[in-house]
Amino acid sequence: MDPYHVKLIGLLKDLGDVILQDDADDIGKFSFEGHPSPLHHWQVGATMKYGAEALKWWLALTEAQRFLGAPSSNVDRLEAQFYAIIAG
Repeated sequence: MDPYHVKLIGLLKDLGDVILQDDADDIGKFSFEGHPSPLHHWQVGATMKYGAEALKWWLALTEAQRFLGAPSSNVDRLEAQFYAIIAG
């Protein structure tokens, strides 16, 4: 796996973990007295942390496909589609 991918994924996972810990008292809560919005920091942190983990597995699987001899064009196409999805 590309060392820059590993570093970026690690940073996203760590930042998500920090955000999750910052809002630990509200985990599992949505709207309540004093906080009418259903959006909380823990949701952003969880999305970042577990999204980074999913991305790590995706990259590992594409690397394994290349190693096992999958045609590069298929792996590259799937990887490009994945990046297009997560980019928005």
